[in-house]
Amino acid sequence: MTSDTFADLGLEGGGTLNLPDGATLVERAAADPNLVARCAGTLAYGSGISVAQVTTTAATGTRLFERYAADTESMEGFSILRGAEVAGVPALQVRGISNYVGDRRTSEWDFTAGARAVAMALESVLRKLAAGGSD
Repeated sequence: MTSDTFADLGLEGGGTLNLPDGATLVERAAADPNLVARCAGTLAYGSGISVAQVTTTAATGTRLFERYAADTESMEGFSILRGAEVAGVPALQVRGISNYVGDRRTSEWDFTAGARAVAMALESVLRKLAAGGSD
């Protein structure tokens, strides 16, 4: 993922959320552009959203997609990228997909395929980075 958004952060309905002492909310974090460039051709890039609750209906999945147009949904992607930004550590997000967003009674989970995909992607990324960004 090149970016991740913390979905539904703030005040419901989109109004202004006034926080004490001038604090602000950060809802979007980005992968390190240099790492993304060095891994060009290795990954399928996209954007993600992080949610605080498991999406269980097609209606919620549709609402989130219409609002954020994200390629993936997770519960931790934003925190990893944002933590890296704050710490000044270059990072990118590598994901293996195991299921579709929606009704949990009808979704087809495949943890093995997701784990296999992320292992293969990570191996490719590490190989590309070790080679200095070229094959």
